[in-house]
Amino acid sequence: MTSPQPKMTQNSDNHNGSPTGALRAGLATIASASAAPYGYTITVWSSGALLMHSHGAPAVGDVFLFALGALVGFGVLGLLASGPLSGSRPIERGTDRVVAGMLDWAAVGASLGAVALIAQIHGAIAWPLGSLAATLIFLVAAGVQLAVSAGARTTK
Repeated sequence: MTSPQPKMTQNSDNHNGSPTGALRAGLATIASASAAPYGYTITVWSSGALLMHSHGAPAVGDVFLFALGALVGFGVLGLLASGPLSGSRPIERGTDRVVAGMLDWAAVGASLGAVALIAQIHGAIAWPLGSLAATLIFLVAAGVQLAVSAGARTTK
């Protein structure tokens, strides 16, 4: 005599065994995990392109300055998150991250607008300032978008 099979319940790990359900779950997971990095990648690449349009191809030192500006920007955000914001819990829900990612046009646009202005500055200082502004503006704006997305869900 065989033992009864456990009843399948629908949860985040179980997609009713259907290939379509598994595919949708896979796509949702990838979209959720990629939302912020995708927008940031677009922002950083486009920022570098704007600076190159105004300043020409960067010298090796300018590339390091560009990287330094982005690293400092991320460091500032990290300090904010580990300081007064450290008691906050991250927003875990994937759909909130996907919705926020769909709004990245605002974060990317704001970042590129700032970098377009910074690109008008003559001299090597434009390279670190451009990536610093791109990083800080994108990450803060993306964080606001995520907070709004999660807040809209909780206020319904």
